Amino acid sequence: MEYKFDERVFREIRRGAVEFAKDLDLKYLVTLNFNELRCKGTANLILGKFIKRLNVSIFGKRSQKAIICVPSIERHLGGCYHVHIAIEDPASRLREGVQNELSEGELKELIRMTWEGVDSRTASLRKSCPDDKSWFKKIDNQDGALSYISKQIGCAEQDAMQWDLFNKSGRRFSF
Repeated sequence: MEYKFDERVFREIRRGAVEFAKDLDLKYLVTLNFNELRCKGTANLILGKFIKRLNVSIFGKRSQKAIICVPSIERHLGGCYHVHIAIEDPASRLREGVQNELSEGELKELIRMTWEGVDSRTASLRKSCPDDKSWFKKIDNQDGALSYISKQIGCAEQDAMQWDLFNKSGRRFSF
């Protein structure tokens, strides 16, 4: 017998996801698109590869630091996937002397270049977003941003939150 959850259960799970990440200092909400990708497992693998490359780009190859992030993968109405990822501002955790060298604009450009170069199935952000500001936004209300990225919990066949890629500690781990 298959058990079906009702909307109250999913609301509680969404609230729990927001609560779980509440103590993080998340600064940016990033939306990343794929080119016609319809396999969530592949989207998760590409997202993991992106996060790994972004960590190396920000902190260096030998560092054990990683960007603190809360990622989710959602399906567009047309069936293709896209990513929402809430991230910290990593500038304060860069090594001494480098701290002020990563501005918001440089972080945005680094994310764009890393995403577009990680796999042939990632979309160009300049072409796939209506304007240059819509894919990278400063978070003014963290609870609201976390609620937004967890909104599809219970709406799709799988969990939208990518708990295997969620990083609360700021330390690298293997994918």
